[in-house]
Amino acid sequence: LFPGHAVELATASSPAFARLASALHAAVLEPASSGEIDDEEAEARKACAEEIIAALIEVAKKLRPGELAALEAVLTQPSLCALLSLDPGPETLHVPCLELLQALLASPKLFASAHQADSEENPLLAAANLLAVPSIGSCQPATSSGADEFVQDTAERQRCRVAALELLCSCLATAPRLDFVLQLRGAPAADGEAVDTVLQRVVLLCHHELLCLGLHGSDGGPWRDAQLVECAERRRRVVNSCLFILSSFAWHAVPFSSETT
Repeated sequence: LFPGHAVELATASSPAFARLASALHAAVLEPASSGEIDDEEAEARKACAEEIIAALIEVAKKLRPGELAALEAVLTQPSLCALLSLDPGPETLHVPCLELLQALLASPKLFASAHQADSEENPLLAAANLLAVPSIGSCQPATSSGADEFVQDTAERQRCRVAALELLCSCLATAPRLDFVLQLRGAPAADGEAVDTVLQRVVLLCHHELLCLGLHGSDGGPWRDAQLVECAERRRRVVNSCLFILSSFAWHAVPFSSETT
């Protein structure tokens, strides 16, 4: 059924998409009947969410921007935000969620709905939060016992940044103005400190990745380490996306005249 007849279902206003979205919301947000979700139930919920998101991605990619409103129910509850707020890891669903959002937000209607959502339920802000780079080598309290652990810039975090930037780049084409994306920021922190805008995070991230590439290079070092080569490739993709966003901002922000030499 999916995605072969996606267009027919969308044009016929079928309730199938709304029910699929409801199943996703239940798997991610619905509290456990016993009060606590045990490991077995958590794994089952994750598997369910993963399958539903994969189906929604296939459906969304079959629809034209004007038809994507049929999937509006996916954004009525913050299921994707909840999944994106988790700490990135090998088993998390950040990249599929960002891929789904990229497909959905090609619709101007769905982009406007996402853009106007509150901070805690705004998928654009949830994606922008993934651009924050951890302070490598710094210690943070990890447990109630006071033990410290290092915050590491893992391959999963890097893949999330690549996917988040690809989402933001595509949103620049959908948004009525670039500022709708680049000047977006969440609510102030609990201590009243202002949160960086998307543009500020892109600038800092680009600077960070260029520094890292300068330190370890892109050929794997003297040992031609394969993991370091893959890391460099991810960093290059991040830099390319950052530079695309920054050049788009500069092109629209700086007054341009045909007489300028």
